[in-house]
Amino acid sequence: MKKIITAICLSAAVLTGCDKTGKSNTNNDTTTAPATTAADTAEAETTTEEESEVTTTAEVTAPPTTHEADVPAGGIKDMSPAIYEQFLRSKFEETAAENNGLAYIEYGYRDIDADGIPELFLKRGTCEADFSITAYTLDSEGEVVQIGELGGGHTSVDYDETLRMIVTFYAQMGSAHVSCFDYENGRLVEKEPAGGELSLMQKYEAGENEISGISFVSVYRSDNDDKGYSFIPLEGEKKDGLHFDYYKWK
Repeated sequence: MKKIITAICLSAAVLTGCDKTGKSNTNNDTTTAPATTAADTAEAETTTEEESEVTTTAEVTAPPTTHEADVPAGGIKDMSPAIYEQFLRSKFEETAAENNGLAYIEYGYRDIDADGIPELFLKRGTCEADFSITAYTLDSEGEVVQIGELGGGHTSVDYDETLRMIVTFYAQMGSAHVSCFDYENGRLVEKEPAGGELSLMQKYEAGENEISGISFVSVYRSDNDDKGYSFIPLEGEKKDGLHFDYYKWK
């Protein structure tokens, strides 16, 4: 019995004498104690690795958090008027900053992919002569992204209900041109109309293809001191001030 008590006391003394590196500070029984400590350490490391693997597996297999999960159903659709309004205001002010406060834009909407959120068609410049026409849509994150460029001034933008394509008509000083744009993989791609441009113009003149015009709201300001005005064709009304919140389409 005394031998057993003596052995227990000796083991306690050996463990107490180990520093942070696991090495003994005494010369007593240095062979047995380190071997036991190394085994325990190896077992602990193995257990930690196993727990890490379990944790990693759980992180991979857990359902990912997506933007759609954060935004309620229809969230982007509900926010689209405010998103487009802010975007239009920023584009107007960019143009004004480049021209001492002078800016002129026209904007209109058409839902060309039938997802309930219309695409934005923006004419931007200081006058008809230097307009550029660009089309935009909203991605799944609610960001405004460009989907195509449709020309410049003296150009109208419409929708061909028969072809189900965007069409643009350019006319200036006796010259005329029509272009067709199909919506493919999130981009407006110019297409050669069947039978050629002349054939398509003849169909329009004969009323064979139905055209649905995009109604553009005009917003104009002459300089930084001008409050500006807006004209809304669908309402036939001219309003004082800059109105970027008109969100209707045929």
